[in-house]
Amino acid sequence: MDLSALKVLVIDEVDYFFKEEQNIQVLNFINDKYLSKLPQKLQWILFSATYPPETHDTIFEFVKDAASIELKKEKLQLDHI
Repeated sequence: MDLSALKVLVIDEVDYFFKEEQNIQVLNFINDKYLSKLPQKLQWILFSATYPPETHDTIFEFVKDAASIELKKEKLQLDHI
């Protein structure tokens, strides 16, 4: 597979993904063998509704120079449903 044009990697439900050690090992392998050798810097975009502390720490170990955007939990309003 030719990944030379890959610029962005998006993973949703990352809290579940990084919960499994096997997934982390596979992603490390792919990153070391392919993604880290790309001619351009790869942007990682990781989404999750929840980030347990251990998942947050694992992500920051994996993705260097990561930035985090966190939103406060708002009260769920069901008035209009």
